Amino acid sequence: MKRSTTFFLLRVFVAATAALMVSIGADAQYLKRDWSNEVSFGGSWTPGDHFGIEFSYFWFPLHYVGIGAYAQMGATSKSSNVPTGVIPASSEYYGTYNVWILMEEHQKVTNLSLVPSVLLATPDLNIGAVALSLRLIPGIGLTVPRERVEVEYRMANPKVDVEYSNFKYQKYWLKGPQWWYWSGRAAINVNIDELGFGIGYRMSNQDIWATRRTGKIEGTSFDTFYPSGKKLYHSFYLYVAWKF
Repeated sequence: MKRSTTFFLLRVFVAATAALMVSIGADAQYLKRDWSNEVSFGGSWTPGDHFGIEFSYFWFPLHYVGIGAYAQMGATSKSSNVPTGVIPASSEYYGTYNVWILMEEHQKVTNLSLVPSVLLATPDLNIGAVALSLRLIPGIGLTVPRERVEVEYRMANPKVDVEYSNFKYQKYWLKGPQWWYWSGRAAINVNIDELGFGIGYRMSNQDIWATRRTGKIEGTSFDTFYPSGKKLYHSFYLYVAWKF
């Protein structure tokens, strides 16, 4: 792990520990609260045209400390740079087909992950019936670094550019390098009685396209068709929540 990443994680840990101590100290006046659970539903957007939906559950042993997880499901929009290639002479399909292309239903990159997390909140700022607070949510994401894609083999007709004959469909499994990632979230939370909603920012090292870039079919690598990996990824999200 590089030094900059280590320092960043250390700062997150120190901030989380400080928030935890403040939360425990400020919690005594809320021992008689009538809720200890929170469920939420929300949506997220990551620059690069990745959209997701999220479901979360947190149990609050203390008023400002929650333990739980959120499930995240997302997909990218279709790219105009679709993986495709020619059939080399070394291929068993050479002569029968001369091109291949990733099928349309597999052109979106999808992902599913579960993120066990700790939720740390500041004391509420009460404005009438509205309670405002800030939240810090560090977590570790778990994902399956495998993906199945399907390609279409074709024999192009050189006389008619858009017509093909002799179709064949072949499925391939891709195995990616990333089965876990870290995630840090910060959000502004608004509560009105049991109903809550908020807006937040997320930073993580989750590489959405990592598994796709490992693909290689008939000698053509997928890495030239997808964005290059980054050290950090940034997202924005909205959610609504209910306490009970």
